[in-house]
Amino acid sequence: MQQPLDGIVVAKLTKELKDGQRAFLDMSDRERAAKRIRLVLQGIARQLGSLSGQVEVFGSFLNGFKTGSSDLDIVFVGSTGAEHTTTVLGKFAQQAALCGFENITKIFQASVPLLKLTDTKSQMEVDFCINNQLGVRNSLLLSAYCKCDSRVLLLGRLVKDWAKKHELVGTADGCLNSYAYMLLVIFFLQSVQPPVLPNLQSMVSESVPVKDSKWGCDDCWETKFECNVTSIPQSKNVMPVGELMIRFFHFFTRVFDWRSHAVCMRLNRPGAAVDKFSLTLPTNDDQWYVEDPFDLKHNLAGKCSRIGRQRILDQMDDALQTLSTTGNWSKACPPGKQQFHFLKCRISQAVTPQALLEEFDAYDLVKLHFPKPDGSNRMGQAFLEFADSTARRRAHTLNEKYIADCQLQLHYSTQHSLAEAVGQGAFSTYEMASYKMQRQVLAARVESIGMGSASYQDTGSSANGGRMPRYYDNSMMNQGGAAMTDSMSYRYYGQQGQGPCTQVMVQRPPPPPPPPPLQQAPQLGGWDQSGATAHHNGYMQAQMNPQPKVTTSWQPAIELETARGTKQTRTQWWQQQQMKEELASLTKNNGAQILKPAISAVANAKDKRQVASHESRASGWLDVPFRTQVSPDQGPLLTPQQSGQLKDLQQFLTRFEQADYHKGKPPEIVLQAELTDDRAKHSGLQKPLLSPEESQKLDAFRAWFGRFKAG
Repeated sequence: MQQPLDGIVVAKLTKELKDGQRAFLDMSDRERAAKRIRLVLQGIARQLGSLSGQVEVFGSFLNGFKTGSSDLDIVFVGSTGAEHTTTVLGKFAQQAALCGFENITKIFQASVPLLKLTDTKSQMEVDFCINNQLGVRNSLLLSAYCKCDSRVLLLGRLVKDWAKKHELVGTADGCLNSYAYMLLVIFFLQSVQPPVLPNLQSMVSESVPVKDSKWGCDDCWETKFECNVTSIPQSKNVMPVGELMIRFFHFFTRVFDWRSHAVCMRLNRPGAAVDKFSLTLPTNDDQWYVEDPFDLKHNLAGKCSRIGRQRILDQMDDALQTLSTTGNWSKACPPGKQQFHFLKCRISQAVTPQALLEEFDAYDLVKLHFPKPDGSNRMGQAFLEFADSTARRRAHTLNEKYIADCQLQLHYSTQHSLAEAVGQGAFSTYEMASYKMQRQVLAARVESIGMGSASYQDTGSSANGGRMPRYYDNSMMNQGGAAMTDSMSYRYYGQQGQGPCTQVMVQRPPPPPPPPPLQQAPQLGGWDQSGATAHHNGYMQAQMNPQPKVTTSWQPAIELETARGTKQTRTQWWQQQQMKEELASLTKNNGAQILKPAISAVANAKDKRQVASHESRASGWLDVPFRTQVSPDQGPLLTPQQSGQLKDLQQFLTRFEQADYHKGKPPEIVLQAELTDDRAKHSGLQKPLLSPEESQKLDAFRAWFGRFKAG
């Protein structure tokens, strides 16, 4: 028996909600932009030639639940030939930059790989994917429910807006996504007495199967529903939208049993509950279960954490108390709250704070919240805080880039997620402004040392009289995270073809007084207390006072005179020397280097390798489907020797093996290893991409992976 509500409160709330509906009505500009963007992407698909199909809009722009900040979801539906999904998306990414899109972001490691784009004319965010037919059917189902009753659309938009303003959206932060909140709205409207909505999936018998393989195997899902809603009798429920809003929050905080029941539109009946333990996926008492109406392997609340669930229920309870007593929607969903703009990513122990600060320096990074080591081997989470949403969106383009041995998986995040992480482990916070100031202080001290403070070693054979340029290996000193070191280590290099020069002693004036304390600086390593002579790549280091072992990648821009009489910076000179050494190694080996595998696709899968000489950059690909689990008689996945040679691949597989797969069945993935020769490209060397020996190794590598092929 539903308790009666205060009529005055309900009337006040209903009026405010209907007045606020006007903000959702004027969407004509965004709808015109959506049509234009779809046509542009359709044109790109035609230019690629190998595709046969159509570009379609789905998501909130199709089902009607769009708001002023909704992303535009677009999908290519059709044949891609023999090309892998990520290969096709890579080609779209190359063309998108020429067709009015910016902030091109590859999200290829997701269960549904996609491209994120920003339309430069409308500044709309676009999510583009390939053959996501389940997404299209889901959107059509929600659109049909919206056509059943006008209150569905308004209630759904308001709940979606409420969740976003309270930062309750995002599976990466342990909450629900926007689509899951729409399922909650429809499930509630099916459950209220009398029901506002029928069960459209139970009203037809004609089958509409859709194939999908995002879980690592070929599934076929039933997607039938009644789409001719005009023939359905109108609901007997006449509750105003204000009353429905109050009862929505009351239903999920007071009535619905999350421990025993599931939010299941597919099986929902008036007055009946769906036992969550009777559904496809294993679950427990604490876990919420929000079943996708078509994909029965997808629990949309599967990644909802304990803290995330509690935050959602707490905010729902607060909204219920506010609305039932005051009828004030603006108080339950206040505008203008201070927004924090975070990205978060898991990092390996090889990633340093300095590496992240340098990588995101050009993206208006304000703070870096970096996890302190806890003695375990697990990957910690780093949080990057940006000045505004525009800077965060630009920084998101670095997604899936490698830093050291770690491929960044960047996710939008909130201050709540950071607070939760801080509660579980210690963090260090680095101010970007202070970090830049410290670099300036270091640069000034390098300038104060001057060129004449070191004695040059005369080799007797140099073209410039034996006077050799030097390369600064700049270091920071971790003393309370503030002071900068006044010690520098110098590496001396002769001209190309000469061996390492002998050790020299550096004479320098007394150091200037230390700078005032700054914010905490990156912890770049411990001290080498021995003070002994160190060797690096066969060259001697000057014997110096104890100094940090880890060096910065920044180089002081001090001009020096070369043997040819031209001026160049030390950075430029060192880059040239480094290039010469690496090119000499390439020439000696008479072949190209095989660089780090890239899990992406920009070349045809049939191009296994290219042995002929080339004038520009060439690519070869290794396409091998494999699974991460093998039977005991097949032996270990990686031998010790292969583990050492394929370090990046090993860590990549480890992440997959640690993933939470349903019923222990890992998805099938495709490794595409890129083979390039960037050094040969820059130097103009005409060398074969792969030597005969390397070709044989590649064949052996492919044969080794053959045992992991499906079937």
